Amino acid sequence: MASQSPEWDFGFRPSPGALWGIEVTAHELLLLDYTLSSYARLIPDWTLDGLMKWERLRGEVWWALDRMPKDSSAGGGPNPEASQTIPIPQDEAALLLALVPTTYRWGTGPDVAVPLKLKLSQCIRGVYKLPEKAKEEAHGSSSPNQD
Repeated sequence: MASQSPEWDFGFRPSPGALWGIEVTAHELLLLDYTLSSYARLIPDWTLDGLMKWERLRGEVWWALDRMPKDSSAGGGPNPEASQTIPIPQDEAALLLALVPTTYRWGTGPDVAVPLKLKLSQCIRGVYKLPEKAKEEAHGSSSPNQD
């Protein structure tokens, strides 16, 4: 078995066509978790084994939420203005594009689904570019990232 480089120590194994990073806000991350929890079971002909592939992505979502600065006015939850970069392989982005609702608001806040779906669409087409701030942060972390 070949030795693995340190950047893979946290367990992420890229699939073919992987996108090394997509920047998402706290509300977009929560929408991803809601989608994975609620809608993944609606995919026809999927078995439990098929749905378990979401375990890695759900882990990435919650790891990113945990790293975000906390907002005391939001009960100690993640600051809704904060963002994190998470890896989403292109095949998962295609399924999420179909599953994430076209529009979604948390309370009376802004729509978080349309911006997320645009990022997923760009991921599928291979044209998503990380914002400069996210690129700098990603290069300083142990997560792989796209330039």
